[in-house]
Amino acid sequence: MAALLFVLFGFSTGCGAVLGLGGTDASTIVFATGELQVTQASSLADLDDACRRAIETLAYDEIETVREADERRWRATTPGGDPVDIHLKARGPEQTEVRIRVGVSGNEGRSRLVLEQIRQSL
Repeated sequence: MAALLFVLFGFSTGCGAVLGLGGTDASTIVFATGELQVTQASSLADLDDACRRAIETLAYDEIETVREADERRWRATTPGGDPVDIHLKARGPEQTEVRIRVGVSGNEGRSRLVLEQIRQSL
């Protein structure tokens, strides 16, 4: 019992929260310093297209999209005017790092909503 409490206490402290998802394509979602971070098993091009669809579906206003060889950055605003920043970076042909920040200081719940919409758009 003490070991379980120690483990739970270890996961509940610090600046970021970590959530592991089961399955063979398991990825770890980390929310730290106001930014949601995950490595997605998808190509940069597929995620870039999924971001466009997610932004449209969520009715965000696109401000800017920067496309470089191995990176993409989407900037948008929510209907309420909060900034949305999505940064994609290729880590391999089918591995892309995704970083999402909603709001100035970051909002975990809203960042997870964006991630879920991107995943549904794949």
